[in-house]
Amino acid sequence: MIFIDKAILHIFDTENAQLILSDELIELNGELQTFLAAHIAKCLKRTSGKKGRFQENSVFEKNLQDYINNGDFIHFSKTAAQIWFDIIRQAENISSSDLLICEIRNDDIRYTAFLRMESKHAFSHNVAHDGQRIRNDIHANIS
Repeated sequence: MIFIDKAILHIFDTENAQLILSDELIELNGELQTFLAAHIAKCLKRTSGKKGRFQENSVFEKNLQDYINNGDFIHFSKTAAQIWFDIIRQAENISSSDLLICEIRNDDIRYTAFLRMESKHAFSHNVAHDGQRIRNDIHANIS
């Protein structure tokens, strides 16, 4: 069974070349936890997935190791989202999307999951800003 311990949402607005980084974690209520866990489970079951290795001196791998050693999930997610955004915004015809980064457990094994989610009817995002901090949330249309 998949359980999501932490999740954060960053928004890739490729039309305006803007990355909207969240300063806060998503509040995972029961319905949202179930909705997201189902999507992650689908990804884990796919046989089309490929394994890879980090390139030597990978900035992304260094960021991941810093997170594993220091445990600052929000900082890790922001750095990872910036690296990812810098790469995808160079591509042509990349639609705006959200990047959901989660710390999950599956059968007591800890994973970090990255889900790039294109806008669909099933979910949308909301950006709240209090003058100092940004909070991106997911609103799943669960029915």
